[in-house]
Amino acid sequence: MSFESLMRRTVFRLDPERAHEMALRALQAGSPALVPAKGWFQQADPSVRQRLMDLEFPGPVGLAAGYDKYGRAVSKVTPLDEAPHDHLVSYRLLRAVADFVVVNVSSPNTPGLRELQDREHLTAILGALRDEDASMRKRDGRAPMPFMVKLAPDLDDALIEDAVDLAGELGLAGVVLTNTTIAREGLTHPDAPGASEQGGLSGPPLKARATDAMLVAARRARGSDLLLVGVGGIATADDAWDRIAAGASLVEVWTALVYHGPTLARDITAGLVQRMRREGVGHISELVGSAVGG
Repeated sequence: MSFESLMRRTVFRLDPERAHEMALRALQAGSPALVPAKGWFQQADPSVRQRLMDLEFPGPVGLAAGYDKYGRAVSKVTPLDEAPHDHLVSYRLLRAVADFVVVNVSSPNTPGLRELQDREHLTAILGALRDEDASMRKRDGRAPMPFMVKLAPDLDDALIEDAVDLAGELGLAGVVLTNTTIAREGLTHPDAPGASEQGGLSGPPLKARATDAMLVAARRARGSDLLLVGVGGIATADDAWDRIAAGASLVEVWTALVYHGPTLARDITAGLVQRMRREGVGHISELVGSAVGG
């Protein structure tokens, strides 16, 4: 029984909110039991194993943050001038269980949040987090926390370049591109009722812009140590290949997980490995940024 053949049809008959809640409860209840079965969800191959940010990544495909849309861990809407303090509160709570931290200032679903992508606000937030981490490390001796920032696809190229420059200036580990979009180009049915809804759009309509944004960031980051993570419209091994060639060392899935089920990361990674062998790519690092050009 495949996810597409039965489970997807069953889940899609449910109210979306109910299906979402059921998935979260199942994950919460079944997480310990899933550990022995992790090989079913992963594709292990030395050609895609990487060490990045002093962390071992057995494969390049992960799940984009935000699956728990209710933010049960920490969720808070604050005035923009209080954003640095709000991020510090969250960081202090989560630091002990985090391997790296992505600062999301680009979700279109939180009013005013995207205003935090400008240089002044970003500097305040990221500088505060960096300084707090340094202070906490003096007390516990922990290694520096890798910080990344996640950007919107709706930024123009010059603003993406400025954000990449700022990430380098502040000593961040990397940049995640991209979040969901407020644009509605590329829809198969642009007159459908859902096309006029407010909020972020993900999935295939986002793919082209997310790839272009990755290329812009990769050209700007060339010669630096910044790690780039690609997300937005990735559903197949070829999608992942294109995003990695555009400069991403890691990619994330989100919408496609709903349609293809929990083995998606394994299947994409397996497809990447097969294509690498066909095209004579010995290690995934050889593919990263290969399409960036001049």
